[in-house]
Amino acid sequence: MSKLVSVYIATYNRAERLENAVQSILKQTYKNIEVIIVDDASTDDTKELIKKLSDKYSNIKYMTCPMNKGANHARNIAIQQANGYFITGLDDDDEMLPERIQKLVNAYEDKYAFVVSEHYLDYGEIRKYKRLTTKKYISFDDLLYANIVGNQILTTKKKMIHAGLFDEEIKAAQDHDMWLRLLQGGQKAKVVKEALQIIHIGHDSITMSNNKFSGYWQVYNKYKELFSKNQRKYWLLNFYYWRDKKINLNNVVKLIVMHPKYFFISIAKIIKVNYK
Repeated sequence: MSKLVSVYIATYNRAERLENAVQSILKQTYKNIEVIIVDDASTDDTKELIKKLSDKYSNIKYMTCPMNKGANHARNIAIQQANGYFITGLDDDDEMLPERIQKLVNAYEDKYAFVVSEHYLDYGEIRKYKRLTTKKYISFDDLLYANIVGNQILTTKKKMIHAGLFDEEIKAAQDHDMWLRLLQGGQKAKVVKEALQIIHIGHDSITMSNNKFSGYWQVYNKYKELFSKNQRKYWLLNFYYWRDKKINLNNVVKLIVMHPKYFFISIAKIIKVNYK
């Protein structure tokens, strides 16, 4: 018999999008699935919607947080309550394509920390294919540059617990931090070269919010002793870019990352910050 896969969803005031996310899980070709929804003290119609869904589908279970503590607190509750051998997640406003879980399970081997697929970015009227990397495998060192994994993976519950779950103290980029910890033992992640998820993108400003900036700064400080000189420069360049600060052109060379991929990204960001 196929192994049980637990899919966790942390939700907060997204009743209008949540049902679509849940239905995309229920339509998976892989059938041995449980869906764990944790409501982070929503004030809209989320509770009624989840009750309706759980009454109709026996493989849905849900919990409600008495007070809002953030998505990662809710995710950790779901992971701890999961019964599955495998575990994966879905944001409450995104959706899985029908073969996602089957193809990720097929790709998984215990020698990998986790498996991940490419995905579509949906901007409403435009949908773009998101290629994560040209590589078939992602290492810890790769991830020290940037979160090229995205927001969801499939791994085992045992590995997720062993890595320490999501850090509830970090204000943003908690997924990046979690994937780094999963890879820190030396295993690599396998990339399925197919878009198996749709991520819906809002119309947020390019300028990063204070909360997000603080979260990325927390992650930077958590791992900066492990960064190479190039990795540290790349993060600092991003902080300049997110804060829309002008970069002194006399010191541009100090911020250019000498790496085949990130060299060109560095040049592009410096130009955008200085000349827009």
